[in-house]
Amino acid sequence: MWITTTAMLLAGHSPLATAYVAPTPEAAVAPATDELQERYDALMEEYSSATEAYREATSAAYKKHTDAGGGRRDFKRPPAIEGDFYPKFQAIADEGHAGADVWCLSNHSYCGLKGDAAKTDKLKRYRSILDAKPGDEVLGQLMRPVSSDSRASRGGEPLLNKKAAFAILDEIKAQAKDDDLGAGALMAKARIAKPYGATAEQAAEAALIYKQIVAEYPETSTASRCKGLIFAAENLQIGMKAPDIVGKDHDGNDIKLSDFKGKVTVIDFWGFW
Repeated sequence: MWITTTAMLLAGHSPLATAYVAPTPEAAVAPATDELQERYDALMEEYSSATEAYREATSAAYKKHTDAGGGRRDFKRPPAIEGDFYPKFQAIADEGHAGADVWCLSNHSYCGLKGDAAKTDKLKRYRSILDAKPGDEVLGQLMRPVSSDSRASRGGEPLLNKKAAFAILDEIKAQAKDDDLGAGALMAKARIAKPYGATAEQAAEAALIYKQIVAEYPETSTASRCKGLIFAAENLQIGMKAPDIVGKDHDGNDIKLSDFKGKVTVIDFWGFW
């Protein structure tokens, strides 16, 4: 059984915090049938219409609230519609539709399960999607849930520890047909490797991933960004000698940062975005 295997696969404070299992030959999932796809498309259209109606209703309710003197903090939104739609998407997901599984992952707080049961169900959906080999569009939608689930919740452990999250992202990269998706999967690994307040060791691990992106996907925009990140890591850290900067002063004369060597110098970087 998948759940039994994942619970034993990786060590950690909680089995579910690290649960993940590599695909097996017998884990292949048949692609969605035309009929299942049609039901999914119809449900997505229904959900999109309901979402738009919800936004309009919320906007109208907020206007009425503020017109009556209410404030933003004491405004109570109407109940979210995802709770009504979750069972519908779940039914299609459980029949083997990867796109519906992704929707369930992204809206899993409405699944009705709590604690370890909710974690087990979510991990099962990750495995189901990857086994289905659904293609780049669906795989790309997995990036946000993986990144979110690798971050610790308030006072708790993340659903996916780094090893488990890396394993999922490596599968996304392996299945990706498009270079941008493969580079994106590696970039997601770099963000997990280098959290806020990262240590020097964590920053070094992320830098190695940046270099991997540049080497494997040199023509992507992600690689271009990584080149800047690599340069910053190797040249723009506290205590390093600043690279020379060449520009013009107010009179149009050439000016270099090295001209001010030995003097206290303040450099103001600005621009328009």
